[in-house]
Amino acid sequence: MTNAGKPADLDFFPLDRTRSARLRHAIEIDYQVGENWQQGLAEDISVKGLRGVFERPLPEDALIPLRIYLHDRGRIHRFDTNAEIIWKARSRKIRGGLSYGLAFLTMKDMDKAYLRTFISDHLKG
Repeated sequence: MTNAGKPADLDFFPLDRTRSARLRHAIEIDYQVGENWQQGLAEDISVKGLRGVFERPLPEDALIPLRIYLHDRGRIHRFDTNAEIIWKARSRKIRGGLSYGLAFLTMKDMDKAYLRTFISDHLKG
């Protein structure tokens, strides 16, 4: 037993708080709840996740399928991913919706590379 009264053999891995570059930029997203797709808006994005505004509450115990649309040089690059909720705003409504932080769980390597480049290019101005 440790001094805190907890077994010493418990493994504890704190959340990875490593910051990746975040782009504060409005990005169109679609998200799926049940059988229905809804529109939302990401207020910022990184290669690890996004902060979004959603019209309706998200299911907190399920993966959230996302479609993310990056507008770049007159083209739209769409990629699909699944995400999980890592936080939600305490206030009930923000800018016409509910604010959540989502972490990407699945993403193709080429989409991650594109997103990394997109963020870097836009941060440079």
